[in-house]
Amino acid sequence: MSTHSNLSKFFDNFNDEKKAEMLAMFIQSLSSHMTHCEESLENDTPEILKISAHDLKSLCLMINEKELSETAQTIEQALKEDNKKVAYDYTPALLAGVQHIVDTMVSLQSNKS
Repeated sequence: MSTHSNLSKFFDNFNDEKKAEMLAMFIQSLSSHMTHCEESLENDTPEILKISAHDLKSLCLMINEKELSETAQTIEQALKEDNKKVAYDYTPALLAGVQHIVDTMVSLQSNKS
């Protein structure tokens, strides 16, 4: 299933007012976690990356983005095992996937305006 289909299916469970509220919340949360991940790579702060990966794992699972959730899980687990190289290698793919989700949500949001 495509990202757009996953998101549409998830957000179709809400009325228009709640859908707008949920989209805004998800966009803000995902964007914030992306920033934390990027800063973590720049500043070599793996603990922050681990926290954001954990949260992104759950957020992605909520909207049926299982592969992206698994990528976040890989990052989180690698950092639990003190393997920064694996975590840092997987982070760009996670960020690209999350950016795609955010872009899709913004598109859904503007279609409802």
